Amino acid sequence: MKILCCIIAMFVVAILIVPGCKKEKESETSTDNPVCKSNLKTTIGIEEIADSLSCVDFDYDASAKMLSLNHINTAFNCCVESIGAQTSIHGNQIIIQEYEVNPQCNCECLYDLDIVINNVAPSVYQLQLNEPNAGAQQAILFDVNLESDTSGTFCVTRLQYPWGLGF
Repeated sequence: MKILCCIIAMFVVAILIVPGCKKEKESETSTDNPVCKSNLKTTIGIEEIADSLSCVDFDYDASAKMLSLNHINTAFNCCVESIGAQTSIHGNQIIIQEYEVNPQCNCECLYDLDIVINNVAPSVYQLQLNEPNAGAQQAILFDVNLESDTSGTFCVTRLQYPWGLGF
């Protein structure tokens, strides 16, 4: 009987300790009452980003361990209550899942979405951004070395509605 009690006690302790050892970090970013882009070009520095591209512009502050992303030309419903992104870090993979709340129209338009991820250690990461309305188009998936690259831009071409309408 003592052995059974000890086994049960160890099982309970294991259940309480194991979730605490998880190395997954999660955060969420959202924008209420977003407005569709009226100018289909976005400027980064002196470079213009066409509406046929979906780009992630990143900036890393090593001292603050903060990774700032600007997802340029992400597509969401034209009449949406809010848009946002939920981020998680699993080892050396950063996964960003974008979402929309309460879509009300039968149309889509482009937005620029700012995402901030805190407590990101300088390392090499694979960044995966899941766009809900990209369908079967090329995914945004790239490697970034935050030990040496503190800023940059990664783009994929989008030619299906609502991308590519301005040119």
